[in-house]
Amino acid sequence: MTRKEFVLNVVEELKTNPRSVLAGHGINAAVLQTIVQRPDVMAKLAVVLYSTKYAKKGAKGLKKASNFVIKGYKNFPEFNLKAREDVENFIGGLSPDDAAKFTNADNILTILLLPEGKQTSDEETADSIISGKSIVLTFDSAVRKEYKIPGGLYLTVMIADSAARPAEVKTAERKEKINKKKNARRTPAKIKAELKSKATKKLEIIKRKNAALSDEAFSAKMELEQFSRIGQQFGAIGKAATNIIGAINKYGAESAQAKAAIDAKIATLNPEQEKAYKNAMSYMKRGKKDIAKAFIKEIGDPELMNFVIKQGGSIIGADDKLASMKNELKTKIKALVAKNEEYLLNLSTTVDNNKKLSLKSMISKNNSAIKQLRAKLGTYKNLSVNAMRNKAKMLEEANATIEANIAKGATISQALNSAIAKLNATPSEKQIIKQQVIQQVSNGLPTQYAVQQAIQENIADVVDDTLLSGGSTTIEDILNKI
Repeated sequence: MTRKEFVLNVVEELKTNPRSVLAGHGINAAVLQTIVQRPDVMAKLAVVLYSTKYAKKGAKGLKKASNFVIKGYKNFPEFNLKAREDVENFIGGLSPDDAAKFTNADNILTILLLPEGKQTSDEETADSIISGKSIVLTFDSAVRKEYKIPGGLYLTVMIADSAARPAEVKTAERKEKINKKKNARRTPAKIKAELKSKATKKLEIIKRKNAALSDEAFSAKMELEQFSRIGQQFGAIGKAATNIIGAINKYGAESAQAKAAIDAKIATLNPEQEKAYKNAMSYMKRGKKDIAKAFIKEIGDPELMNFVIKQGGSIIGADDKLASMKNELKTKIKALVAKNEEYLLNLSTTVDNNKKLSLKSMISKNNSAIKQLRAKLGTYKNLSVNAMRNKAKMLEEANATIEANIAKGATISQALNSAIAKLNATPSEKQIIKQQVIQQVSNGLPTQYAVQQAIQENIADVVDDTLLSGGSTTIEDILNKI
């Protein structure tokens, strides 16, 4: 398999049982807890594993060996204090040949990661790998104070030459000069910029996921609303799916029974009564109710009189009633589309700016109504208890995931701003952020999220952590601090 396929497979394996694989390395519990929630970190470990002889074991190849060890540190001071000692201990346990060839540059790599919360259930592993806030450094660079990043966790991966696959050794030798040049160019500022870029990408992914989830939740909500309306039309008691489907079935059975009773009556009519019945039906279809009433009265049957005059000569079944409700939605959509076509034509010919704004507003309003009606049409694709229960569950789960993503976005923003994005905003940048916050709050967005969104869009740290954590409660407080 390709390296990409191998990495994805190992990450999925690790996600199912990570602690048993990584437990032997003696990694700090807090660091281990973070690793097992981070596909991006697990992917980097999988890439390392791919270069070793242990790759054929899959994720289990990450287990501790005499020539392969992973160590974790919960912050920079601990990393700076213990990592060198751990390296010395590792080298001390190697064979003479491995120990002689061991160098910090070639046999150790460091992974720096910033916490960002647990992966949400709907988040793609590949997205998490790309956007996760972790980065690979050389050991000698990582221990320098310039790489001390607040909130950062550090992993060191030590691999002796005897653990490496021959093919990977040749590749590494071929790329050695290129890699050294690349690492020389990766200054602390560029490392921070890379982490910041990953955080921004993660926020973009969350935003995209939330947009898709919002559409899904909207459709489910509209379908459930229409389902409730169907229940009302069929006389269901309450909004429970079983009650509504039960009411539809009851209505269908009763209408079929009523139709059978009328058919039985018509079958017993004598020729003269049958003629009168047909004349009554004919005049009813032409809208001449009084003449129809005179003919049906000749038969002298109150039930037939009610059937022809009050029911129009037909009994509407459950399927007919549902089809009528569905067609009602289609008719409304057709009317709104036609109206929008009219508005578009007017928009193309008018020169009055106020009128243009008004027409655009009406088009937008109609588009919103059309979106609701189209979503409600989806109700009729599967009218069943299970389908509606699944819709309700889907709505609940989508909303819960959106909330979790919002919280996760807030966490990422906090980490981004408080840990690595200590940038000074210019007065003009501050003014832009103020304007955005005011606009978003006026549109109904909670103050806390309005500030976060404005900061994310402008990529500037111009407020303190208390604002991001909801410490301020008024818009004045926030704007005064910007």
